[in-house]
Amino acid sequence: MRAAPAVTVAAVAPPPPPPIPPLPVVPELSVADVAASVVVASPVHASRASNLMTAAEMALEKALRVEQSFLREPPPPSRPTTPTIASMEGEEEEEAFAEDAEGVGSIGAARTPLPRDVAPASTFMSMAPIGSVEAMREGLAMGASAFAGQCKIAESRASLGASERAAMFREGAAMVLCAGMAQYRTSPAAQVAALNCIRALATLSVGKDNCAELVSAGAIAMVVAALEAHGRNGDVQEVGCRTLLRFVLEPGSAARIVAAGGVSVIVAGMWAHAGACGMQEHGCWMLRNLAVDPANQAVVAAAGGIEAVVAAMHAHGASAPVLKAACQALWSLAVDPANQAAVGRAGGVEAIADALRAHPGNARLQESGCGALWNAACNAANALRAVHAGAVEALAEALLRHPSDAGVQWRACGAHAVLASSGRPEILRRQREAGVPSLARAALARFPSNEALQHEAKAALERASRVVLAGME
Repeated sequence: MRAAPAVTVAAVAPPPPPPIPPLPVVPELSVADVAASVVVASPVHASRASNLMTAAEMALEKALRVEQSFLREPPPPSRPTTPTIASMEGEEEEEAFAEDAEGVGSIGAARTPLPRDVAPASTFMSMAPIGSVEAMREGLAMGASAFAGQCKIAESRASLGASERAAMFREGAAMVLCAGMAQYRTSPAAQVAALNCIRALATLSVGKDNCAELVSAGAIAMVVAALEAHGRNGDVQEVGCRTLLRFVLEPGSAARIVAAGGVSVIVAGMWAHAGACGMQEHGCWMLRNLAVDPANQAVVAAAGGIEAVVAAMHAHGASAPVLKAACQALWSLAVDPANQAAVGRAGGVEAIADALRAHPGNARLQESGCGALWNAACNAANALRAVHAGAVEALAEALLRHPSDAGVQWRACGAHAVLASSGRPEILRRQREAGVPSLARAALARFPSNEALQHEAKAALERASRVVLAGME
């Protein structure tokens, strides 16, 4: 009677999943934005068009004056600049991407000071229809403040729907925005307003052609230049990263971002604004999505991306969105064997284990952390680090707390299989004490048709218990 062959475990875990599309846009509009929206939408109400247009224009002008009069300095870096998305747990893959429920709402609209030598937007009255690209062109000719004000109004128009965005592209919005960013490159307010407008136009609900048109107009180069020129401005840094996230799914855009020096400026922004949750979250997602391409993994590591991601985890251990994005970044980066060693040297293995323990009920964070440990533990030294950091118990807890989540079960079993493949008695003992064999059997029984999960659960069971499963190849 032939004995069943022993189970083997792949030396390197499979690559992480491809970039995940962002959440559907949920606009967050200011008073000025609402007034601008009414102005743009009002022509469809023929019976009230004249009165409504007049009232909305007056409200918009007043709101812009109030908005300009209350501009103030940005908050210190220790204060978060965007809300977290922890309340969105339970959504499927959408909430795993960097985009949160804030959607196309402006960042920093009331925080970034305008240059002292530029006249306020309220002194500029365009003769073109409000919200039109022609009004942006007129603002471009009048100064940074006027251009910024028109960009805010255009952003509100873009938030009204796909048809308005398509019309703005036909009117030449892409070229006007890029020209304005180049002309007023020293104005943080103009850069933030233009970036927010580009983000609103680049939303994926419009279609691939719109992102491509923005890329062709030079938008990626302009965003990277803004990040480089305004490294100390938290609003520019965060909205710049979020804007680049809109382009990363466009074919060829990741290579353009890297070629423009985007990796180094993103990493520099993360170090400069270490206390800002929003910047850290979106910076990690950008590095993650760039590192999905194997050609970029060494580039990110050489720029200090691994160390920046681990630092974000240490600084924001209470933020599930930051930790999830950071684990995803390490997962992608640790596909490269050289990066696996770098993750260990930077303290990444311990940071991942801490993240798993800090948020045991967050399924998507657990899956991301398990995937990151799976790849990192392919390095023998990291496997020992993981055991000493309590990763065996954390992985077992993930299996126990999320029995019906196929993603968590698959990644956790895969990480256990890699750890057990070392054959070290200490690892095997701790896996048995944590109940890994019984947890792996439960996963096998619960997901009989999931081939990938079945393979990893069988490998974890065989390695942890040293029981050869009959009939397994």
